[in-house]
Amino acid sequence: MHAKSFQRIGWIRVLAAAGFIASATGVVAQSEITWYVFNLPPLYILDGDRKGAGIVDLALQRQLIPALTEYRHKVVEAPLRRLEVMLKTEPNTCALGLLKNAEREQNMLFSVPFLAQIPPGVFVRRSDNARIAPYVDGDGRINLTKLLANGVLTVGVSNARSYGATVDELLGPYKGKPNVFVNAASNPAKSLLQMELASRVDVVPGFPYEASYLGVETGFVNTAIRFYPLAEQPVSILGHAVCAKGPFGAAAIRHIDAVLNRRKVRDAITGYYESWLDEESRALSQRLRRHMAATASPPESLVP
Repeated sequence: MHAKSFQRIGWIRVLAAAGFIASATGVVAQSEITWYVFNLPPLYILDGDRKGAGIVDLALQRQLIPALTEYRHKVVEAPLRRLEVMLKTEPNTCALGLLKNAEREQNMLFSVPFLAQIPPGVFVRRSDNARIAPYVDGDGRINLTKLLANGVLTVGVSNARSYGATVDELLGPYKGKPNVFVNAASNPAKSLLQMELASRVDVVPGFPYEASYLGVETGFVNTAIRFYPLAEQPVSILGHAVCAKGPFGAAAIRHIDAVLNRRKVRDAITGYYESWLDEESRALSQRLRRHMAATASPPESLVP
């Protein structure tokens, strides 16, 4: 055998021994999580002056990634539809901020909840208190079923957006009716709230933080609009981290759960969320948190 062959075998043995020593001492190569993020202000803000300052942006960059020292991390921007494809095909893929449903559970592993959010409700002009009063129940929630059936107030909706299964189902039979205006603008949330301020529509579905975000971005006075929860909705929805289903994802979720179970981490993420809420919605969120902390379950009623 040539000397060079002996040298190659010698180096292989050295590298193998080094690998054994590294494993024995716990110094092992880190696996990499690819975190997919998608543009959904103010959860994720991927452009503009407030880029990276979204609720889930901060949760990922300030809480999860620094705590998950077992992994290297790569952050990739992608549309939500592509993210869902990656979670089916790439074993090292994870994302933060998705809601759990039966379809997603087929291909994704979910962490413990990290944030209890107020579900989608509706925005109404504060000057319309008298017009909206017949649809408000004793808990301060609007009965959207009754409002739509009455047909007096115009509801403005996006042509492409989902408002969640409950709201979508209620709106479905009224698409094409005179009391439901369908908006096809490139930024429908912004367009619809501006139309509401101009009294061109009366009710706009959305999450409570949307008016605050658009108020910051466009300069319109969001104090002219009030958010109402809906009688047909649960009092909270829970945000999760998700990873692709498989051995890598299962291990990653165990580590993620350990981080999200820390009270300090959950409180920080809740702080990011509540900083985007108006005063009334913030008070609603805080009542939700106090009740869940006391009873370990969502309350039946939050609005006094």
